[in-house]
Amino acid sequence: MRKAIIDELKEITELGNRVYQPYIAPANTAVPYCVVKMGEESPTGNKKGSLKGFEVYIYNSPSSFITLDSLEVKVKVKLDQATLSTDESPARQFYPEYERTLPDFKDDEKNLLMKTLQFKYAMARH
Repeated sequence: MRKAIIDELKEITELGNRVYQPYIAPANTAVPYCVVKMGEESPTGNKKGSLKGFEVYIYNSPSSFITLDSLEVKVKVKLDQATLSTDESPARQFYPEYERTLPDFKDDEKNLLMKTLQFKYAMARH
């Protein structure tokens, strides 16, 4: 699932293929860039499946949030209600749903501005 999400985000021109897994982005990565972090799996209340969450962190230079605002919209358009497929055989399809965007944030350690978008998708039990 993670690879399908990353591949989809790499199609956003402004990111220039700079979409990473958590803790893997090189220290001097050009901005803007994204990180995809997979979240918890939780039951749906029935025995047929569960929900899995993930977050997309968008980073940019500490000069303005306007670029991040624009990328937030592009990430939402790219992922919300999109049909994504895994590389498994047979391929499994899933449909992320946008949940919310967290408040603007400054990562003092990296000296970068950041936005966090939260998504979820349904998983069928096998």
